[in-house]
Amino acid sequence: MKIVYNLALLLLLVCISACQPSAENETDNQEVAEAMEARYSEMIDSPSVFGDVGTPQGVTPIARDEAPYTLIFAQFVDAKASTGDWLTVSDNILNLKERITRTEPDVAFFYVEQMAAVHIIGKAAFDSMLVDGYSWSDQEIKLLASQVEVLVKNGNPQASLIAPALNQLHGYWPEARIKESAQIAAEATEKWIEQDRSSEMPEGMLEVKEAFAYKVYTNGVNQLKQIADEITE
Repeated sequence: MKIVYNLALLLLLVCISACQPSAENETDNQEVAEAMEARYSEMIDSPSVFGDVGTPQGVTPIARDEAPYTLIFAQFVDAKASTGDWLTVSDNILNLKERITRTEPDVAFFYVEQMAAVHIIGKAAFDSMLVDGYSWSDQEIKLLASQVEVLVKNGNPQASLIAPALNQLHGYWPEARIKESAQIAAEATEKWIEQDRSSEMPEGMLEVKEAFAYKVYTNGVNQLKQIADEITE
């Protein structure tokens, strides 16, 4: 329960902070970023809802308690733990992805690439996306776009990560592509929530998810729908 609760607080911080008025000063933003980083560090050492991935149509989902899930998740956590800047950490994560796919052929690629993207975009949320006036380099925005594309392509349910990332892509992606991506991601997250609700889980866990995790995911869906609605064709 602690893991799910921590996740909910983390993603709520992401969602709330992304909507803060631009008039807030840099000190306040830094305090928010540090608080999120502390909460992230507290819960990221164990597989949790944060690691959920989309499953391509016709493919059997990987159970959370199977060895590939827990072992690969731990390796990405270690790569994310680097103290380097976002691009350096992202390179570590992408190198790990390449090594896993090259040496562990039995691990589904769709799973590995999404785990990499979730950690890269999660790192971006703390380092850049919530900092007013942050200047994105061409290399950074290209990397962010590529990882958003991975999550949208696979129907990943991390709406609360995808929404603020899509907001950064205005001016880089055509508005029609942002709109379509927001719609796809919103639909995928809603589908994931319903599937997860109907899955087997320990007694009492459904109530916890209804109170925390599902609300966070739904909040992300609402952000995605708002992004799509604000883009007129």
